[in-house]
Amino acid sequence: MTRGRSGLMATLALMLSIDFSAHASDDVPEVHVEIIDYSSAGWTLLAARAEVKKIYESAGIRLLITTASNSVRTLPNAVQVVVLSGRASGRMRIDRVPPGVLGYSVFEARRVYVFYDRVGNEAARPNGRVVALGRVIAHELGHLLSGRSGHSVDGLMQAKLDLHSRFSPPLLAEQAQLIRDRLLEARRLAR
Repeated sequence: MTRGRSGLMATLALMLSIDFSAHASDDVPEVHVEIIDYSSAGWTLLAARAEVKKIYESAGIRLLITTASNSVRTLPNAVQVVVLSGRASGRMRIDRVPPGVLGYSVFEARRVYVFYDRVGNEAARPNGRVVALGRVIAHELGHLLSGRSGHSVDGLMQAKLDLHSRFSPPLLAEQAQLIRDRLLEARRLAR
């Protein structure tokens, strides 16, 4: 697939993940996110949702997060986050992903994969898993929602994300604006 066509496909997929029922005067885009847990994260994953929402809400983006039990989309337009552990490797060849990778995004599928065991190994303290998992999910969603695979020097989208800081890494102003613009443009085109 050519680069231009791939970008178009990603934009169309992103359009499908937006809640277009928002009021016309509402300039805050909403994105439906389904989390599928194939790991042992349990309550940690539920608590991590708050970290993800906090990061995006501070950037002016509303996430509507639900949890699903399998990869069949309950909301046909949702973006999916699949959380895997070593025990779920039958679903995906985790051993083929380089060891330092905590997650990655698949633009065409509107799906993010996060490796829970790896995130847990990076967390400094037991309750740090919640924050670390939330930040990795938010980072990978940043790739998906911005349509960019690159990294920044600071903030949420840096290549070596700080999982231990007391403060949530923000989307940089230009990254947040890019995501909001993409979401609002998709909403406008769908009307």
